[in-house]
Amino acid sequence: MNRYNGKRVVGYLPDWSYKAYKHTDLSSLTHINIAFPRPGADGAIHSLIPGSDMCELVSAAHRAGVKVTVSLGGFGGCKVYGELIRTAEGITALNGSVIRYCEAFSLDGVDLDMEEHGGHPIWKYYPHWVSSLRKECTARGYELTAATAQWLTVNVTEEIFSLFDFVNVMAYDNEGNPNSHSDMAFARETLSFFESRFSIPREKLVLGVPFYGRGDGKGAPYDKSVPFGELARLNPENYSLDRAGNIAYNGAVTMAEKARLGREYGGVMIWELSLDAPPPLSLLDVIKENLRG
Repeated sequence: MNRYNGKRVVGYLPDWSYKAYKHTDLSSLTHINIAFPRPGADGAIHSLIPGSDMCELVSAAHRAGVKVTVSLGGFGGCKVYGELIRTAEGITALNGSVIRYCEAFSLDGVDLDMEEHGGHPIWKYYPHWVSSLRKECTARGYELTAATAQWLTVNVTEEIFSLFDFVNVMAYDNEGNPNSHSDMAFARETLSFFESRFSIPREKLVLGVPFYGRGDGKGAPYDKSVPFGELARLNPENYSLDRAGNIAYNGAVTMAEKARLGREYGGVMIWELSLDAPPPLSLLDVIKENLRG
């Protein structure tokens, strides 16, 4: 992390599009979060990434000085965890599987991306899981992080957030904004919420940014998602804009401003790396330049 004076650039890399790392400037990152290996019927953690490819990915990242973390959950991928952490025995078994997965591929930590509504029973057991996993990670020198958003915090306490090394704040997918799902105002509001509501130090809050656009809910449905790389390919002028037709996104100008905001906090998190455009239209390059200052 010294390349950014202690700030982080955390890039999520889905296991369904993991080969994007081969075309990514790894030196721009401090962390890669592999999303989302999951427990199988045998109790072990499984990924769509073949074992040999995972080893190559981790080796390439480590050569570039980048930590690699396994991210668990994701939108639509959390239901299994509610059942697995219902008992102390279940938590112990799950943690054992996660640690074995980290050890098998020389990973550097665990990221929890639990995305269930506030009334979901998973939150009843979540504090016990985090506390137990914190001990396992500390014993091995692993980082333990979380990805979260305002709507996910109904049953999460200040004490639980304090157990994470840092928190990736998903300041995007703001369905209530008719103009942009991820504008600067929402970024500032979201960071301020976590800082004030949960007393999370600024240096532990990492600003999440989208490498994709969404429909504005008028000419295009909100659930229409378009990679930034596709927008830049269709028209290079889209690189600096925040809107292409009825798709709202973060172009280079806004991304530079967000990187400078991330410099005031713990850095920048990206969902996700495979959605970027290649240089010279890469948003990752913009973050790298502006986070360094």
